[in-house]
Amino acid sequence: MMRLSPLGRRYFTRQGGPALSLDFINQIALDPRITFTRASSATRVNASGLVETIASGNPRFDYDPTNIGTPLGLLIEESRTNLALWSDDFTNAAWVKSSVTAAKTATGADGVSNSASTLTATGANGTALQTITSASASRVTSCWIKRRTGSGNIQVTQDNGTTWTTVTVTSSWTRVSIATQTVTNPVVGIRIVTNGDAVDVQFFQCESAAFITSAIATTSAQVTRAGDVAAMTGTNFSSWYNQSQGTFVWEGDLIALAPSGTTNQTMFYCGDGSANNRITQFRNIGLPLIDNRIIAGGVATNPAGVLTDVTANVAFKSAITYAIGANQANAAKNGVLSLGPTSPAAVPTCDRLNIGNQETNLQQANGHIRKLTYYSTRLGNAQLQALTT
Repeated sequence: MMRLSPLGRRYFTRQGGPALSLDFINQIALDPRITFTRASSATRVNASGLVETIASGNPRFDYDPTNIGTPLGLLIEESRTNLALWSDDFTNAAWVKSSVTAAKTATGADGVSNSASTLTATGANGTALQTITSASASRVTSCWIKRRTGSGNIQVTQDNGTTWTTVTVTSSWTRVSIATQTVTNPVVGIRIVTNGDAVDVQFFQCESAAFITSAIATTSAQVTRAGDVAAMTGTNFSSWYNQSQGTFVWEGDLIALAPSGTTNQTMFYCGDGSANNRITQFRNIGLPLIDNRIIAGGVATNPAGVLTDVTANVAFKSAITYAIGANQANAAKNGVLSLGPTSPAAVPTCDRLNIGNQETNLQQANGHIRKLTYYSTRLGNAQLQALTT
């Protein structure tokens, strides 16, 4: 039997297995080498399918709200503000009711008694509306809702009823949203078309944005959820990172696909805290495609090209390689390669890994990260395809 020297064993181990393996699906606690910050509380869906509040500074391991108990991974979102007041309490005067009664007596999507409101129509096309003072901006409105009685249409507006959108409401708590509109001083709310029908509502939310994010509860004031930031620095980074060559493999999903004019969605960023030195994969909203960048000293030294766009809420796998030399920066997504140029490449000097955000608290993924794996060698094209299939 062949015996490997100590050097040979180290080489084989390095070649055969990852130097870093972060699994956010099968673990309930964050790797202690990761520094996680978020300057506010935030919500997630837990393993029981309930909306749960997580304290500031703590990561959110999110679960599928329809396939109860199915983990989705580490949730990373940008900062957002819920402009709608009294998101759970439609008995408040901020909600102007017409042919609708409200009672805060329902067990909510959070599983808590009397945490949600029951709206009952006392006439046809009963409404509960709230006026928000806010300059012109793109708006998106959502809520968690459950049918209590009846079968008529339930509709949502964010332009004072100029547009009513019928939403699908079932006997279980589900989250619904309506299409984005550019609105000044939005008037948001619900219409129950059929007299006598009733629904339970919680976490009513209006955001100045192009897509919804996780639920933000409000009472008498608007509430801002801070952005999620996860990073590895110092020896927690240098202990596994190889400056001369390596391969990153990412797996996860993007909850919503940001449109052009908003911000890119970063899957991972390895760099020095700036845009001038980085190895990164992100959804470039200007293309829109999955973009791969290797930048050293502000110069794109050997970009690995672009990969096809993704579908919201559908998990995918991607990878990127780097090394000094010609044709070293290649990438792959779901088994399909994107080859870099043949010109010689430089490798940026990196001192940190940001997971789901670019540089410091910028361009969050707005998605779930399932796994992030790093090999301290440049893997071949066949391996890239195999690891992303």
